[in-house]
Amino acid sequence: MTDDRPIIAWVFDTKDWAFDKTATELIARLPSFRHTKIFMDGVNVNAKRVSDVSDIVVVFCPHYLPLFWRANNVLARIDSYRSLESCGLV
Repeated sequence: MTDDRPIIAWVFDTKDWAFDKTATELIARLPSFRHTKIFMDGVNVNAKRVSDVSDIVVVFCPHYLPLFWRANNVLARIDSYRSLESCGLV
């Protein structure tokens, strides 16, 4: 059986980044999606690949937004449930 739920990629700076707790809480509120966490760790991850394999990309670190600016599935810094509501995710 395949899991055909849409994929949300959560992009963070590092594993211990402050918004990780917030993202964990948001992820728990979105069970109808599959989730993957991408940790940049100061290196340039292939942003095009991340956006190609994900239905939605949530960038928590604004300084990495320029890497993803060409993708049409990027949401900038979503850090609350209300933000998700305004985007129509829930």
